[in-house]
Amino acid sequence: MGTTANQSSETWKWNSAELAERYRSEYAIDVRRFLPEDEVTLRREEASGVWMFRGGIPGDGPFYEQLHNRSEYYLEEKWEFGQAVQWLKDSPSDAHILEVGCGNGAFLDLCRHAGYERLRGLELNARARRECREKGHEVSDQTIEQLGPSEGWFDFVCAFQVLEHLPDPIGFLRAAAGRLRRGGKLILSTPNAASFLARYKWCLLDLPPHHMSRWDCQSFRKTADLLGLSLEAICNEPLAKYHYRFFANSLVEHLPPKSLRRRAAKPIARAGFAVYPWKKSIAGHSILAVLSKRHAQST
Repeated sequence: MGTTANQSSETWKWNSAELAERYRSEYAIDVRRFLPEDEVTLRREEASGVWMFRGGIPGDGPFYEQLHNRSEYYLEEKWEFGQAVQWLKDSPSDAHILEVGCGNGAFLDLCRHAGYERLRGLELNARARRECREKGHEVSDQTIEQLGPSEGWFDFVCAFQVLEHLPDPIGFLRAAAGRLRRGGKLILSTPNAASFLARYKWCLLDLPPHHMSRWDCQSFRKTADLLGLSLEAICNEPLAKYHYRFFANSLVEHLPPKSLRRRAAKPIARAGFAVYPWKKSIAGHSILAVLSKRHAQST
């Protein structure tokens, strides 16, 4: 797959059998049960601007347990955490903050350190939920759609690297917006489909059953309009140092695999990038968006 272009009519395709074999080879995970069709396709939805995968279903609990066994899968320090805390800093200390998919509570830890006490998390992974509770956070085994009116509303609903895993991200955002107090905000992050990641056709963790959609600036703008929300801010993560090698390798991804041209070009690309002085101007892995309601909702 090439860079995700602005042509919404484009459809990208992957052979399901090859996708399953690559998951087996790289991660020792059998994903055939999540790939019921012969091919997986990716196409930008006209109404929402979101790139949606078809032909696959989301991974289940055992699938994610297998991924979590890899030490590099979950990073406790994320660029978007610091960005989100900046959006909280002018709020009163009694602001109600909900994080959906809170993992082991790394972001909630930052919020508590910043002086916020009314924190809550939603997390479906039992091990992560247990670790989060051991830190003293309130966390429940629920989805945002399962929260009832009696459980209150929030000033901020945050979801970091969550949307891309969901089969119905628009439904999720509609439910999340419905949990906001008057003047509340959604703070969201996803991998950036307009970054170097798009050059990798076989970036397995950016494909089903791990990811069910891809997002870029256009996705967030059109989704905000679709849901009657205001897009207050959107920003790209600068290229992180631990992604320098991946970025350099992506420059030759279009060349035939195992070809002499590719083998020769890879060290040249790495060497050239090593001395490139404007690395921080390159869009990195993630994108963050802040959305709010256009019309106040009473609580």
